[in-house]
Order: sequence, then C-alpha cells, then structure tokens
Amino acid sequence: MYIIILYYFNFDIIYKGAVQGIRELPLSLISPEEYTTTKEEEQRMYHNRADGGFVYFDDGSYTSGAEKLDITSSNDSLMMTSLQFSNRHRIWMTVNTHDVSEAIDTCNGEEQQILNLKMLEISRPVSASGEEEYTYTATIQLSTTKIPNVNWKKIQRVRMPNPNQAWSLARAKWEKQEDSIDDEEDVAVKGNNGKLIGWSFVSQDEPDSYTINLTAACTASGVARSTVRCYDTNDGTLKSVALLYGSISTASTSSTDEDEIS
Repeated sequence: MYIIILYYFNFDIIYKGAVQGIRELPLSLISPEEYTTTKEEEQRMYHNRADGGFVYFDDGSYTSGAEKLDITSSNDSLMMTSLQFSNRHRIWMTVNTHDVSEAIDTCNGEEQQILNLKMLEISRPVSASGEEEYTYTATIQLSTTKIPNVNWKKIQRVRMPNPNQAWSLARAKWEKQEDSIDDEEDVAVKGNNGKLIGWSFVSQDEPDSYTINLTAACTASGVARSTVRCYDTNDGTLKSVALLYGSISTASTSSTDEDEIS
C-alpha cells in the first residue's frame, strides 16, 4: 500500500461543454515498482468518452474499469478511482483486476474481501484568490486494515433502464438520492485539510451481483467518498456505477453502511 502527497499541475482535463478526456499522472507515481520508465517513455492512462467503463461525476470524481470482468482470465489491467474532496485535495486509487477476480472467486454472501490497494494523495497549491479558508482540526483515528463504518448521505448512480440490457454509458440512466446535510457537515466538506486514507474491497450483497468498492475518508473532517462498481455474478457484465458521499460514523469502524442508501 502506497500513500504519496503530491502537488500537481499536469492533470490534463479537456472541456467542450462536458469532460471529453482525462490523462492520468504517470503510473510510476502510484506503482514505482511496476512502472520505472523514463520521462520520455512514461505511461499515462487516458480516459475518454469512448471508454464505456469510464464514468465521470459532476464533482470531478471519476472511476474507470472493465465493462466486463472475466474471473477466469489471467489478463491483467487496472481498475481506478479518483475521488474529489475539495478544490485542491483528492485521492487516486488503483486495484489490479487479477486481484479483484481472485477476491470475487472467494467472496461468499456478504463477506467482504479486502483488495490490495495503491493510493496517491494529491493536493493543489493554495491559490492567491483571497477566498476564505475553512479549517477542521479534529483527527479521526482510522486503520488502514479496517473498513470504517460510514453514514452515507448522498448517492449518484448510473445504470441501464433495463437490468438485462448490455452496458452502454450513452444509454444509461442517471439517478440521484440525497438526505439533508446540516451546516456542520457542509463546513467539514469545505475543510478537508487532514490526511486522506483509502480502502478497497469486494462484496456480494445480492446473489446475482457483486460490488467493487474504492472508499476514502479525511482523517480531519471524517468526510467520506466511495465509488461502487456493480458486476453481474453470472457473466461479469457491468450493471451500475455509483458515487457515494457520507461521513465516518464514530459508533463503529468495522464495516460499511451502504445499505442505508441503497
């Protein structure tokens, strides 16, 4: 597991009314033992609208992965998520699809299978705009090996109108569900000045599907974000993609509470 704080300028996003493409930072930053290329040969993944497994959300978060997973295949690729926490603070997380396949193969019911996660914490320099800065000094003790209990307040989900349809992002239906968020939590959302920490796991909450979760939280504010990719158990096709917003529950840190906003 890797956690790196990086000030970045070369995160390329192209706008034409909507996001057309995103070029990742060099993969050697998040996985130096696997990608040791020179600057001229650096590997940078590019996501665009033609990639049906890439879903971009309106807050700047996004997730990328296969439109169909084959747990019997030995082919290796990356599934990744980038979660936006503030205008200058985000976390980039990747998991290996081979590890995902192995976890799916051993997943049983609601038992969660922890994935080997690599993380890159990214921050932009403070702007000179003179905007008021929010601070949040509380520190929440979180373990890298225990998935925290999260109270999810808001979800954005994209899925096919008919669950039997093949995945097509262009034809998918967007949904939003939201609970009321009080002023204190709104301040916490604006003041994510603590360390970001992440977790990834596979769970099978329903007999016909399993989910791949990449979750992160701020240790200062307790604000949490998560992407959830749902795949069909039988043929491995992508069924839905969701972005969840919430906050760490201090009552327990042993499991997630995604069912509260399903």
